[in-house]
Amino acid sequence: MVRNGIYLLDTNIVSEGGKINPNPKIAKKLDILADSCKLSTITWYEIQKGIKRLPDGKKKDFLLAYAEEQIAAIYDFIPYTKECAEIQSEMYAKLASGGMTAPYQDSQIAATALAYNLILVTRNIKDFEGIAEFFPLKLENWFE
Repeated sequence: MVRNGIYLLDTNIVSEGGKINPNPKIAKKLDILADSCKLSTITWYEIQKGIKRLPDGKKKDFLLAYAEEQIAAIYDFIPYTKECAEIQSEMYAKLASGGMTAPYQDSQIAATALAYNLILVTRNIKDFEGIAEFFPLKLENWFE
């Protein structure tokens, strides 16, 4: 189990550094809090999926290098475990009973944050608000 005060970075946070003009606020937070940040293996999947579907070229080469040198080399990865799957299935049932749904990979990331008691950092707070209504999901938006 990971201790409190550790952040689980959503894909939109960690991928910010791969942009031509990354948000300076995010870059500063990532630099200061790097030791307190983790990534879900689901986030790694989303990053790899996005890069691998690009056509061969400079952009793809840059992003592959960024992913290996600035993401994989820096952050520890938190696995999606049996406990995560159980939390995600509860999440699905509770949301469905209220007529709501959550994107599959977002709910996997949220379940990982809940299983490890991590603070989920995302730009897309709205994607996780329904989950936070039923579960003690801690959310932060570093873009605000």
